[in-house]
Amino acid sequence: MKVAAGPAMSTLGRTITTVAKAASNDHAPTALAAVVQMCSTADVSANLRRAVKVVQTAAARGAKTILFPEATDYVAENAAQARALAQPLTGPFVAALRETAAKHQVEIVVGVHEKLDDDEVAQFAAKQPDHDAPTFANALVAIDGGKQDDAALGRILAVYRKMHLFDVDIPNGPRLHESATCAAGNRVVDPVPLHIGQLGLAICYDIRFPALSAALRTRGANILTFPSAFTEPTGAAHWSILNRARAIETQCYVVSPAQIGRHSSVRSSYGAAMVVDPWGRVLVEGPSFDEWPRFLEQRKVGAQVPVGEIEVVEADKEGGAAFALFEVDHAVTNKTRQSMPVWAHRREPALYE
Repeated sequence: MKVAAGPAMSTLGRTITTVAKAASNDHAPTALAAVVQMCSTADVSANLRRAVKVVQTAAARGAKTILFPEATDYVAENAAQARALAQPLTGPFVAALRETAAKHQVEIVVGVHEKLDDDEVAQFAAKQPDHDAPTFANALVAIDGGKQDDAALGRILAVYRKMHLFDVDIPNGPRLHESATCAAGNRVVDPVPLHIGQLGLAICYDIRFPALSAALRTRGANILTFPSAFTEPTGAAHWSILNRARAIETQCYVVSPAQIGRHSSVRSSYGAAMVVDPWGRVLVEGPSFDEWPRFLEQRKVGAQVPVGEIEVVEADKEGGAAFALFEVDHAVTNKTRQSMPVWAHRREPALYE
């Protein structure tokens, strides 16, 4: 599927390359993709090596689109480290994944920390002179498998910056204050036309704000993605419910790659990467962190498994890396929307205010 590129843009939560919007049926009736769960640490090089290995393996299994978790590039141990490790989108981490996408002719959707340019940092500093200005955004980058110009790099199709930042004291869990270092995005990005369909971009905590999902559906999304790093307490309580709820209410596929495992002595993630169809049926649900050690006893690294099951790429008790193939069938989407036409039954927005 070829699309025409337009001018670059430079606002928070922006589209880097404007892409001509494909028609709603401009994708294969069914398409094979991979949802990833992995444990990123503060070692950016090791995380990149692991991500490339996942792409190589999933592409060899036939995946055309590979979706990674939030913060695939790194999960820092403290704020100073988070600031120090962030790279611009022109940096080596994203460049290596663009090269990998082109080499294997696959689409990659990956969560990274996007370092802000000096002008953006200065703008934030002027707005909050009594606090350290944020120096990066929590970003989701969509990369295609084609080559841009003469470079062996996949194009960056779109970039979304997380709108809802996680500033929460979790009962019996960690205190996380994302806005202390991270800049919030300020716009919804139009769905991105990929092999699997029109993909609506969101990140982690965004899943708790149904208005964003509804906006993406209104703009033409038939798939939503929520790459995440849920904490263990919130994941155990809400993860599965939230994924199914967003799928049912928007009548979209929901694909949620997940960080899993112990990133450091101060941070761990729930895991359980999920795929849910527009009727709310769970197509993929990976093991949680508590389940992971026992899962590894039963599943060998590299063992090929049926679609919908978790294939282990790298194994360690702290989290490792794995993926599941899944099939997107928009006949299911169309049937669901026709038989339960909730979008046609919505009332004017003023009634809900």
